[in-house]
Amino acid sequence: MAVKASSNITLYHVIDIDNVTIYYLLQSSTANPPAKPTTDNPGGSWTTTEPTYTEGSTNTLYTVTKTKFSDGNFEYTPVSKSSSYEAAKNAYNKALNADTNANTALNTINNLEIGGKNILRKTKTFSNEGVLNTATGYLRNKGTITTAQSINDFTVITCTPSSAVALGEWLINGCKNGETYTLSFWVKGAGAPRCYFYGPSGYIGCEKVITQNGIGNSSDGNSDSRAGGVPVSNSEWQRVWVTWKLKDTGGTTDQKYVLIRNDNKVEVYIAGVKFERGDKATDWTPAPEDIDEAIINLDSKTDVINNQMKNTVTTGQLQSLEGRLINTMISNFGINHIRDSMGVFNDGSWKDVNGNDADVESVEFSKAVGLNGIKINNTLITQSIKIPNGIYTLSLKYEKNNNIEGSLVINYEGDIQTLTNSNIYVLTKEFNSPDGINNINITLSGDADNLGIVFDLMLNSGSEAKEWQQNQNETVTDTVTIGRGIKCESTVQETTSYMNAAGFNVKNNISKKDVMKATSTGGWFNTLTSVSDSQINFLMFSYIDDEVWLNSIVNETSGGD
Repeated sequence: MAVKASSNITLYHVIDIDNVTIYYLLQSSTANPPAKPTTDNPGGSWTTTEPTYTEGSTNTLYTVTKTKFSDGNFEYTPVSKSSSYEAAKNAYNKALNADTNANTALNTINNLEIGGKNILRKTKTFSNEGVLNTATGYLRNKGTITTAQSINDFTVITCTPSSAVALGEWLINGCKNGETYTLSFWVKGAGAPRCYFYGPSGYIGCEKVITQNGIGNSSDGNSDSRAGGVPVSNSEWQRVWVTWKLKDTGGTTDQKYVLIRNDNKVEVYIAGVKFERGDKATDWTPAPEDIDEAIINLDSKTDVINNQMKNTVTTGQLQSLEGRLINTMISNFGINHIRDSMGVFNDGSWKDVNGNDADVESVEFSKAVGLNGIKINNTLITQSIKIPNGIYTLSLKYEKNNNIEGSLVINYEGDIQTLTNSNIYVLTKEFNSPDGINNINITLSGDADNLGIVFDLMLNSGSEAKEWQQNQNETVTDTVTIGRGIKCESTVQETTSYMNAAGFNVKNNISKKDVMKATSTGGWFNTLTSVSDSQINFLMFSYIDDEVWLNSIVNETSGGD
C-alpha cells in the first residue's frame, strides 16, 4: 500500500520553578560560617524570618536561597553574609566611635588649663627695680643686656658663650601640688638654652615636663626648650615653650625658681619671657602689677608736665603731648579703647541710630575671654572713640545663630564689612589728625533679632590684633562692675546698687523698681525703718509735683508708725 502522507511529533517534559525561599541564620561572628543545606527543609537554626539588627550586637547574619522545581527537586545558592545586616552593624560601630571620639575631645577641652597672666615682673626690661626680693616674679639672676640683637622693643639678654650661666632666674611663691605652669620666651642663637623649675630644699617636684620637641626627662624640670625639635636658629627669632606639671603629693615648701640657663655654652639670646599658670603658652603680656605701676608713673609725669607747662602752652600743644603719652602707654600694654566691649555695663557707651543711649544686651558666652559677649539684634549700636594719631587694629569674633537668617554689618570709621556666617574680623587703619587727636566711630548692626554674638571685641594700638582685655577704666567681677559708674550686686539680698554721675540708687532685682534713690535734687526711700526705741534717727522727704511728702517711718522695736 502506498503511503500518501507522514508527520513527526516531538514530546517535551518541561520542569518549571515552583517557588524560591530565602533562609536566614544568625550566629556569633567568631563561629565558623554555616555549610550550605542539603535537604529540602534546612532545619537547625535556619529561619525564613529575617532578624533585625540589635544595637551593640557583634553577631553575623548569613543567608541562603533555595529554588524548588516542579519535579520536586531543589537547589541552594552558596551561603553568604547579609549585606544589610553588616551595613547596620558598621553604621552602629561608626556612630559609637564618633561618640567616643567626641567624648574624648570634650574631656581634652575640659582638662585644658589656660592661664594668661604673666607671673614674672618687668620681663620687658629685665629689671627688678622696685620689686621686693621676696615677692613672686622677682628677678634673682640675669645675664648681660645687649643691643646686638633686638625684637619688638624687648630688652635682649645674652651671656658669655663659654659659661653655663643663668640667662634669667625668677622667684615663684605659692606653688601647689598638682598645678601646671608654662614658660615661654623668644630665643635666637647657636644652640638652645635649658629650662628648670626647681627650688630650695623641700620644693615640690615635677611629675611631667612637656616641650615643643617632646617630654623632658628630669624630675626638677630640666628640659631642652628647642621648638618642635628644630635647633635654635642664628638667623631668626623663635617663640618656644616648656610646660611643667607638679606632683600631686610631696614637698615641704611652696617656693620654687624658674630658670633659663645656657647649659650648652653657646652664643644665645632671649627676650619677652612669660611664666603663667596652665598648660597653654599665650602671647606675651606684662604682669598686672607692671601695668598698675606704669599707670601711676604716667599719672605722676602728666601732673608734673601740666604744672610745669600751665599757662605757657596752647591747648593744641597740650592735647598733642597728652596724645603722645597715651600712645606710648597703649603701645606697650595693648589697652582696649572700646568701652563696654562685653555689653555688661549698658552705661551709655553705645548709642543707637538716634544718638540716644543704646539698650545693649550682654549674654554669657563660654568661648569669650571675658565670658560675655554682645547679642546682635535687629538694631544698630555705635560708639565714638577718642584716640591719638597712630595705627590701630579692630578685631572681634562672631558666632552666628544658624537658625536665624541675616547679616552682621561692621563699620570701622568708613570701612564696612558684612558677615553672614561665624567668622573672625580683623582690620588695621592709620589715623593722622592735625591736632593729634582723632574721633572715630565703630558701628555694629544686625537685620534680625537673636542673630548672633559678638565677643572678644578689641581696638588696640599697633598693626596686629592683640588678645582681648577690658578697657583700662573698667572692672568686672562676679558682683561688681566698674565702668562709667559702679554697680554692686548683693549676694545676700535681692538688690543691686548703682552709683554714677547721676547719683545713687538701690534697685529690687525681682520687682525691677527702685528701693532708694539719691540725686542732686534730693533723696527718696520707699520705706524707712528706725533702729532705736527712743528716737527716730532721721526723716526722709520726697519732693513730688511741687509738694513735700513724708514717707512711711516704722519703729523697728515697737512696730508703730
